[in-house]
Amino acid sequence: MKNKNDEHNFEQLTLSDIYKISLDGNAEKWLESDIYTSISFSPDGNYVLVKTIEKPFSYLVPYNRFPSKTTIYTMAGKKVETVVEVPLIEDLPQGFMSVIKDKRNFLWRNDKPATLVYTLALDDGDPKNEVPFRDEVFEMEFPFSGNDKSILKTINRIRSIEWGNNTVAIAHDYWRDTRNAKTYIFNPSNSSINPTILTDRNYQEIYSDPGNFVTERNDMGSNVLALSNNNIYLLGEGFTEDGQFPFLDQVNLKNLKKKRIYQSKYTDKVETLQTYNPANNELLVRIESPTEYPNYYFRDVKRNELNQISFFANPFVSIQNVYKEVINYKRDDGLDLSGTLYLPIGYNLNNKEKMPMIMWAYPTEYIDKASAGQSKQNPNKFTYPYYGSMVY
Repeated sequence: MKNKNDEHNFEQLTLSDIYKISLDGNAEKWLESDIYTSISFSPDGNYVLVKTIEKPFSYLVPYNRFPSKTTIYTMAGKKVETVVEVPLIEDLPQGFMSVIKDKRNFLWRNDKPATLVYTLALDDGDPKNEVPFRDEVFEMEFPFSGNDKSILKTINRIRSIEWGNNTVAIAHDYWRDTRNAKTYIFNPSNSSINPTILTDRNYQEIYSDPGNFVTERNDMGSNVLALSNNNIYLLGEGFTEDGQFPFLDQVNLKNLKKKRIYQSKYTDKVETLQTYNPANNELLVRIESPTEYPNYYFRDVKRNELNQISFFANPFVSIQNVYKEVINYKRDDGLDLSGTLYLPIGYNLNNKEKMPMIMWAYPTEYIDKASAGQSKQNPNKFTYPYYGSMVY
C-alpha cells in the first residue's frame, strides 16, 4: 500500500460476511462484515475460533503483519472471549526464526472437545537471545480467560503438535539456522514430567528421516495419534544410498524401543505406505512402476499378503515407453548430486545420438555436503505428464 486509496481498495476487496447454511439450503448471516483470515471449529463443534485483520494498515509490511484479533464465538454467533489482540508488526528482530512477543499459533486440541492451545516466545521473539527454551505452549479451556496452563517448553521454535490422549502427545520443533529438528513425547496433563526427546537430527538428512506418526480419526472426527497397547507407529519414505524402501516402525511408549514391523523390498517398483491400522495389522499401500499406473492395495503385515482394491488402467499409454534414469554425478567442488534423465520414445541408447536438451534445476540451501548429496530420486515411479514436466 502507498496511500489512502490503496487502503480503501484493500478494505473493500477483503471485507466479507460469514453465513451459516443449513443442509436444506437456507442461509443465515452468522457474523457481520469484517476482514476474516481464518475460522476454525472446536472438535465438538460448539465453539468457533475466528481471526480478523484490524486497523491501522501499514505501508511498510504485508497484510499478515497488520494488527489482528482472535476471538471465540459460540455456534450461535455469540461472542465468548477475545483471546488476543496483536498490534501492528512493523519491527521484528532480524532472522528467519524471529516471531512476535504476543501469543501466537492458536489451535484446538484434536483430542479434547474444546481446549485451545497457543504459543509464547521465551526469547522475546529474538533468535539472537540465548535462552534454554525458545517457546512455551499453553492451553486454555472455557471460559477461555484467566485459566491458561503451561504444558510444554521447546528448545527450538515449535512447529506442530500431534495429540494422542490426556497423557500422550508428540511435539515437533525446528531451528532453521542449524537445520535442527527435535521430536518430543510429553504428558500434556502434567508439565512437571520432563518431556522425552525421541529424535534430534538435521531435518535435511533424508536418509535418517524416522517418518511420520500414524494417526486415526477419533469420535469427534479429528486426527489423533494411533495408540495401541502402549505403542505408536511411524511410516517412513525409506530413502537410502541403495534406493527407496518405505517402512513401518513401532515405538513402545514405556521403554521407547523401536521395532521395524515392515519394510518394502521392491527394487523395480515403488510401494508407498499410505496408512496403517494397528487393530487388524493392515497397511493401505500404493504400488506403481514406470509403466504401471498406481493402484491401491491392503497389505496384511503378518501374512505379507496383498489384496488389490483399485484397478486403474494407465491413461498415458502413449508415453509409457519414455526412457527414465536417475543419474549421479559430482559437481566441480566434489559434491555428490543426482537428477532424472528422460529420453524420447525410440531413442537408441547404443548410437547415443546427440539431441537438444532441456534442463530444469532449482537451488536448495544446505549447511553441509553430506545432506546436499543425499537423493530422493526414484526411477521406479510412474511417469506422469504434467505442466512444466520434461515429458509434457
